[in-house]
Amino acid sequence: MFVLNPVYLLLTWAATAVAFFAATKLVKGVKIEGGVGTHFVIAAVYGLLMATLGFLCLKPLFHMVTLGSFLVLGLSAVINLMVATVVIAVTDKLSKRLTITGFGSAFFVALILSLTLFAKDFLLGRIG
Repeated sequence: MFVLNPVYLLLTWAATAVAFFAATKLVKGVKIEGGVGTHFVIAAVYGLLMATLGFLCLKPLFHMVTLGSFLVLGLSAVINLMVATVVIAVTDKLSKRLTITGFGSAFFVALILSLTLFAKDFLLGRIG
């Protein structure tokens, strides 16, 4: 049974904010205007969009469009990256303080987010 752990949720939120900060330093074309609080707000918007738009709408749509071929090939990470990229682009459109220029920049932000959250889960013992 799935149980939502508030500490895990807070750690995920913090890791997402850190990943957005890292993306502003590593990816050309990504800018966040504001301080630490702004990073947390953007992380919260991204998280809410990912939970609703990403997992409830886009992920099933990508699976239908590809006829599940990515799942058969064991490439579900590709779909997850594509969904995250679209959600990041939507987050950019909804936020006046986040600026992402181009699909490529959004993709690299998604990659940084994915790697950061994977590392967080690995360190917390949820993977492996």
